[in-house]
Amino acid sequence: MTIKILSTLGPSSLNKETVRQLEKSGVHLFRVNLSHTKLDDLEEIIFKINSWSNTPICLDSEGAQVRNGFMKDNKVFYKLKDSVIIHNQPVIGDSNNISFTPANVCNQLEEGDEIRVDFNSVRFLITSKNDGIVRGEVTSKGHVGSNKAVDINKHIKLPAITPKDIDAFNLGLKMGIKNYALSFTNTAKDVLSAREIIGHSNLISKIESIDGVLNLKEILPLVDQILIDRGDLSRQISIEKIPF
Repeated sequence: MTIKILSTLGPSSLNKETVRQLEKSGVHLFRVNLSHTKLDDLEEIIFKINSWSNTPICLDSEGAQVRNGFMKDNKVFYKLKDSVIIHNQPVIGDSNNISFTPANVCNQLEEGDEIRVDFNSVRFLITSKNDGIVRGEVTSKGHVGSNKAVDINKHIKLPAITPKDIDAFNLGLKMGIKNYALSFTNTAKDVLSAREIIGHSNLISKIESIDGVLNLKEILPLVDQILIDRGDLSRQISIEKIPF
């Protein structure tokens, strides 16, 4: 079995010294996570990595996932039974306000829905929805940081490829990037959406949901590799049942 290493570059590692050390250590791909990268910064990031290393770059999409918006002071504490308004437009979150992306998430919420934010398991219960205003109550306390993953206890319709992903992938193609990852690949249709943009470029499908596991047989023939994201997958499947 050939083992290949995919290394994510972030704020603490996106510098010449670290990139060159990682290259010497045998990294095969440098991953740029679009969920935590501003589109306006992407061209410069790609240019820097290419100037420091010959190791290929992989652009990893935002994909079909829900995240919360930016939070006041980058972290907010929610107390048990706090009342929270969930906005359908971006707001700076505080102890009584929060917003989610994509924007259509709020419209799909109904009274009785449960929302879990990040791995610290802060939970909201939707208590009412009137005239487009969604209110919830904190049922599990804790801190919520900016741009954290969100789970909702029902199916939410989400685009497989976000507008930001499309722009980023097109920029990557112009700059010679040949490797792409599709986060939260759930169906073969999701893969085809990515293929419409990147063509025959190398595509890694990230399996991060129960739907991705159930539809794996239809996904596999359409991609070059899969990546089992055990962290996000553990939100829906108990950790001892996750393939490795």
